Amino acid sequence: MQSKGAESNDNSPYKSEEMVINGIGHSLQKKLGYRKLINIGEGNSSIKYQLECFLNLINFDEIKTKYNPKNVTLFLMVTYPTRYNRYINGKSTTIKIEEYNSIPIIKNNQKEESIYEDCLKDQSVYINTLGFICESNNWNFIWGCVDDIQSEWLENNKSVEKYIKYKLPHKYENGVSLIPLSYLVHKKMIAPCNHPNKDGYDFISNNIVSEIHKNRKELIKENLNEEYEIWSTAAASPNTWLKKLSDIHYKNI
Repeated sequence: MQSKGAESNDNSPYKSEEMVINGIGHSLQKKLGYRKLINIGEGNSSIKYQLECFLNLINFDEIKTKYNPKNVTLFLMVTYPTRYNRYINGKSTTIKIEEYNSIPIIKNNQKEESIYEDCLKDQSVYINTLGFICESNNWNFIWGCVDDIQSEWLENNKSVEKYIKYKLPHKYENGVSLIPLSYLVHKKMIAPCNHPNKDGYDFISNNIVSEIHKNRKELIKENLNEEYEIWSTAAASPNTWLKKLSDIHYKNI
């Protein structure tokens, strides 16, 4: 989750390297003990775009030769189902659901009450694809949803039945959801762009880590130190490659 161009302050992680270092990925990296983080994402993009980036940017041969598969974890945060990407003039472009539904064949046939569910069925294809990739390579897989309704639908639908055991719950013991925006607003843990700020992402990652300690202990590693390697598309422009961050607060391995 990120927003390019948003104003940055001490608590807002939304300027290139700041976003990655203060965001949920690095927060989980530190708390779970992973030495290397590859952060792939683009503001307002879809799960389809996330899959495209994953397939285009990840060096599968390097991972297979350099890392024990048990120490490789793919964490997928499934974005809003009404986001869609397609290539326009060679560039993957986000299309709003309103624009997508204006295509004549969709406009003339799409039932309004089925839009959200149809989008979720599309998402399930990408979740299953990433789950299958992890399963085939003996990597760990864990995923969660940004939307409560989306999360409940996926839990009760057979479209992702095979990989539902790897899904994070949408409700936690403290009574909040995975990304509790109203709670974060109340606690002033929201950045100017309406994404969680650094404290908000820290709160979210604490819930995730608590769940992992209870039910997915195999995801916890022993490299709890201050040396981390972070690669990200967020610090690269344009977002067609991965860039290694060189922030002075963290020592590259």
